[in-house]
Amino acid sequence: MIDASAMNTIPNVQYYSAECDTHNLGIETFSTLRNSIAVESALLHPTPDALLESFESGQAIIALDNERQDRPIGFVRFEPLLSDSIREGLGLTCEFPEIAELATMFVENDPRYRGQRHMSQMCDKLFETKHQELVDGELLVIGTAKDYRVIRTLQGISSARFEVCHHLDLPHLAALTCICSGNFGSGFQNNPRACGARLDNYFIGKIDELANFLKESESTKIPCVMFVSDKDIAHQIDQQLAKLFNTEMSVIALRDRLNELGYYPDNKPVYPIESLYKGVEHSLSKPS
Repeated sequence: MIDASAMNTIPNVQYYSAECDTHNLGIETFSTLRNSIAVESALLHPTPDALLESFESGQAIIALDNERQDRPIGFVRFEPLLSDSIREGLGLTCEFPEIAELATMFVENDPRYRGQRHMSQMCDKLFETKHQELVDGELLVIGTAKDYRVIRTLQGISSARFEVCHHLDLPHLAALTCICSGNFGSGFQNNPRACGARLDNYFIGKIDELANFLKESESTKIPCVMFVSDKDIAHQIDQQLAKLFNTEMSVIALRDRLNELGYYPDNKPVYPIESLYKGVEHSLSKPS
């Protein structure tokens, strides 16, 4: 419910990271944030402690409306995909890059906030905090999308060089992000080589044709594609993951090892990234 007493207040939204937190944000702020997120049925509902931990560890950006007693109205964070136990189980060294997805992408369902580009600006700020790690190849951000607006938003981030590709262009990296099941598709835990929701295999290795195909789509809904924050670094990491297994079936071997380590969800709901944009602005026009 929208607070009627605040309807006439002009928002003064500011973005904060742990590095520039002048408010000494505590659990109360993140409890309020969690309650707002909980209204969104299409989003996962992390605990206030989890949200605070992401923020304090420098993995998140929060948006506060300074005209409403610093009310939290937006949030976005990186979700690391390689925990210490997964790294150890795969035999990765401490020098192996961090791999993350964007998560908990939220803007309060209020016309004063949604449609005001807060999501795009929070994403840009978040990537700015990790600019050096991205440039040095110490961090790679990956994910999957079935909505062209997601791709447009990511490609507008100035601190990264997002490109789209077919999952089988980077099959070892795809094993970390392609985990859909049920109505969403068949993830790598089920069959790495085939998924009815995925882009046609014709586009494997055809980045330019893929980009044109997506731009010409008459709908924001697209076949499932993979995105990476740096194509060259992504290829290097994919090759390193392949070398973990001395077999031509390295993708299957990696999938099986991840399954043994409990990486894949077991009959748990999996939310595709486009659901994270539900109700958020992204009213970008189709490129010419």
